[in-house]
Amino acid sequence: MVPDPCLESLKVLVLVHGNTLLTTPDEASQLALLIDRRTQHLVAEITLLRFFGFVSAKFPPSSYTKDVLAQFCGYRDYVMFCEEQTA
Repeated sequence: MVPDPCLESLKVLVLVHGNTLLTTPDEASQLALLIDRRTQHLVAEITLLRFFGFVSAKFPPSSYTKDVLAQFCGYRDYVMFCEEQTA
């Protein structure tokens, strides 16, 4: 699997926009609610725990997850986020 260079930047930005360090499962639940309120898209608590490496994942994050998290951070989608990161 080829590493995604934008993923780590997105993780940091999600934590900044969520105003959390995400140190407990309860914080993941609160972050999921905040993401839903801001984007009108659901990202499950377990998905966030996988995304941030608290729970093992067999597969990389889905395009949907990356798009919603990028939207949460103020970008149209993950592609736009990556384009701005590499510009």
